[in-house]
Amino acid sequence: FMCENLKILNNILNIIILIIAISIIIASIRNYFNTKQKSLNIVIKRIFYVGIMILILIFLKFIINNQSFKDNILLCPRNIVFKKISKVQNRCTYFQDDYKKYPYGNITGASIKDHGCGPTSVAVILCTMLNDTSYEPVRVTKDICSMGGCTVMGTNMKVLIKYLNSKGFKTTVHDMYYKIGNFNHAKAERDIYNALKNNNMVILHILNHFFVLNGLEGDRIKIVQVGDKIQSEFTYTYKELKELTETMTTIRGQRRYIQGYIIVSR
Repeated sequence: FMCENLKILNNILNIIILIIAISIIIASIRNYFNTKQKSLNIVIKRIFYVGIMILILIFLKFIINNQSFKDNILLCPRNIVFKKISKVQNRCTYFQDDYKKYPYGNITGASIKDHGCGPTSVAVILCTMLNDTSYEPVRVTKDICSMGGCTVMGTNMKVLIKYLNSKGFKTTVHDMYYKIGNFNHAKAERDIYNALKNNNMVILHILNHFFVLNGLEGDRIKIVQVGDKIQSEFTYTYKELKELTETMTTIRGQRRYIQGYIIVSR
């Protein structure tokens, strides 16, 4: 996360403030022994300008440590201590950033990197559950687009479901956006944990984005966040996962949130 450097930035500002304070002391001592600069006006002006500099730095510290700045600019998770994943992710881990040169259907200027979170998530699941590395984002994107699932707004969930079913998988879906099944967080948490305990996989649908929940490490959820490699290095409780999604924003600056989920089973 960008906010991992926040502590370093705070320390730098603290050092600058300390240097200015020391400079004031040194300048005051020099003024005391310099008869030409004992003018009260000179001393007041220096103190005034230095004071303004310190106030600016303090105000800057206030801004960068404000929760709204952390959430909206640095995208910091709020009061969450994520645990680093201890096991190496399986070979079927794909990320959109690796496919920026590959087109997303026939949409002008669209690439898998910008629009292909749905097909990339499906590729992770098919490759893993079928133990078949031929299911990678380029192939899966072409397949889903040929079924009419690729639009300028992203990938249609109903087409994703149809594609997964065509590969012999069962899908259980609860999604408020598509009005498929009843969605609430208590049910979602139960369903997701039960699915992962039974070695099934889950596609999480958040505002304008899909990614994969691919297992458990103790009571913590492992993910393949196809849009973010760093986030995929950590495990989460459901509550932390919910809070994580709420720190994300869309290209238009909208706050993301969980809209639904697809449980994929054999």
